[in-house]
Amino acid sequence: VRDPEKTKLQVDFSGALPPPGRIGRADVADLAVAAVTDPRLAGEGASSDLVAGVRWVGEVAPKTQGDIGDGGSSADEALSMALAQKKVAPPSVANGKAFALFHGIYVYSFFAILGKLAFFAGSKILPRVMGLLRRFV
Repeated sequence: VRDPEKTKLQVDFSGALPPPGRIGRADVADLAVAAVTDPRLAGEGASSDLVAGVRWVGEVAPKTQGDIGDGGSSADEALSMALAQKKVAPPSVANGKAFALFHGIYVYSFFAILGKLAFFAGSKILPRVMGLLRRFV
């Protein structure tokens, strides 16, 4: 149970807040109810599509987290503050993995085949070059 005088509730729609991120179950439930009943979140981009980072800010035991001015006293107030400065959620990590997989399979395979071709071409030419060099030495 949080003390509303020393601790407030912070919501951020970027999907992440800096650690530590302690929060009580009652506040999570209040936020869920506030998100479902808020008319600004109805329709397209409904509350079920949102990714939100939530935490208490202020004096939270054992370690203070965040600035108390960044949070609201109630779930409705915190949600209103977050909607006023709504940010888009960060891109997923899966896109980076697909890019790395592309490089791992196609680009490095191409260089391996290119290296083998250069080796075989060099093995045919190198003896001839060495023979020419021996004549001059």
